[in-house]
Amino acid sequence: MAVRINKDLCIGCGRCEDACPVEAIAINKETKKAKIDAHLCVECGICINECKKKALTLTKKRMQNMPRKNGTGPAGGTGSGRRGGGRGKGARAGMGRGMGASGDCVCSKCGKTTPHTAGTPCSQIKCPNCGSFMIRK
Repeated sequence: MAVRINKDLCIGCGRCEDACPVEAIAINKETKKAKIDAHLCVECGICINECKKKALTLTKKRMQNMPRKNGTGPAGGTGSGRRGGGRGKGARAGMGRGMGASGDCVCSKCGKTTPHTAGTPCSQIKCPNCGSFMIRK
């Protein structure tokens, strides 16, 4: 899966950039359009839920074999993040692809953890405590 941006629909409002828990989205200053760094994106779908123009979609493009920025191995594993020792922060640390059907969904706002349901992206599940969308732990 991969998050894709429809440049015709994107207005560069920055809602997706603000919502991204791993800072994988930036607004290009020249084009005023969002751009996703596929090496940082963990495909949680939070940005998709935040986009009022429906410019973001999750596609079935295979990214597991995409090389990392440093050119070694497949992408994925623990989220790299841009801050601190490269492990993300708080509830966001340890997010990544390749976790299969096991694991947990966690609320990025209140920290509530629930078991992951196979076949249902965590980003489509609302937190039972505060109603925010969950992300993969």
